[in-house]
Amino acid sequence: MVSAPPATQAPRYARNDTHRDRSSQLRAPCYPFHDMEEPEYFICLQCETPTYQFEFVNGKLATVVCNVCGADDASAFVTEAEYEEQTGG
Repeated sequence: MVSAPPATQAPRYARNDTHRDRSSQLRAPCYPFHDMEEPEYFICLQCETPTYQFEFVNGKLATVVCNVCGADDASAFVTEAEYEEQTGG
């Protein structure tokens, strides 16, 4: 005859109710781009290379990474139009 575990111990294979599928909660929120239309790419000011790896949130650049030099500060990237204004061409 098998006895039940003491009341102070959890059953050996207790269900973990704290772990639920939270993938829907971890997704980045989607917002319409009111301030600025999302550009196709940004140009890194450190190495003048275009990058297509960025995230736009609320019409603003949220995260960006340059694959050439590794820059990831959003202030170090500009759109093509801004780059042409700065360089005069």
